Amino acid sequence: MGIEKIGKKFGAFASVTAKKAGEQAQIARLNLDAAGLEKEIDGVYMAMGRYCYTKAKAGDSMSAEVMEYCADIDSLHMQIASIRKEIAFHKSERDGVAYSTAQEASEMEFEVEPDSAQAEGDVENPQSSENEKSAK
Repeated sequence: MGIEKIGKKFGAFASVTAKKAGEQAQIARLNLDAAGLEKEIDGVYMAMGRYCYTKAKAGDSMSAEVMEYCADIDSLHMQIASIRKEIAFHKSERDGVAYSTAQEASEMEFEVEPDSAQAEGDVENPQSSENEKSAK
């Protein structure tokens, strides 16, 4: 096979690869666009839900399904409040223990007792014994 034929085949391969890569990039962009729009829809759903919830809490007439959703939301709010209360308890316990431990540590007296052999001068300094040997 000649170099020209190899070059043409390589060029065709590169062209196909570039086209596929371009298509893949376009698909990725379109998927991102669709995901962005879905996120916007979720935002509208949330706004609509908040609207219905505030209307139901204000006493406006709502369907039984909406009232059930409102009761679910109220239950979740109570669970969140309970969890936050427990977090506050654990934080106060943690901070109280940390404070008392630090205070106890600062009040402790540390006595360092010297080694009895070194205090009495019974241990020779290795360098001084070497010096004494060389002097003799």
